[in-house]
Amino acid sequence: TMEPLEEVLNWLEYPDSYQFKYSSSYEEFQKALNVSPALPKELHIISPGPKAPKLLRVFSGTWSGVWDGILDNVLVVEKIDKDLKVEAVYSWGVAYQWNLNQPGWRRFRGKIEGQSLVLKDENDKITITYRLNPDGNLDATYKRPGIFSRSILTKVQNN
Repeated sequence: TMEPLEEVLNWLEYPDSYQFKYSSSYEEFQKALNVSPALPKELHIISPGPKAPKLLRVFSGTWSGVWDGILDNVLVVEKIDKDLKVEAVYSWGVAYQWNLNQPGWRRFRGKIEGQSLVLKDENDKITITYRLNPDGNLDATYKRPGIFSRSILTKVQNN
């Protein structure tokens, strides 16, 4: 609300009947606060093609989830080559309790290892692993010194 004092006074005066109403949708609210994961302006998703193994076709594209129920994240798998090397964009939103005050994104290189897609930073300090679940979602882990998080990502339909 833009008038928090008025809202609280109304709530205190009419506790049994007061109901807060949002002036905009949750998506509009997030966009206005700029807390959603950021993505680069140019994304180039190159599909592995219909003859590529199913696992490669499934991983390709855009995925969305939430780390530990706190931090929104998006994975965009732009390219998987015949040697199972991956080019991807990892993006994150805002989690004030984790001192992440600005959304951002970063490009990663990685590879397919068995049933998993593994991304690592250039210093080998960050490892993000995505494993395909039987239900079609991705089970993800994010590891770096002192940090371990989990997420389940759902495929986003690309336009």
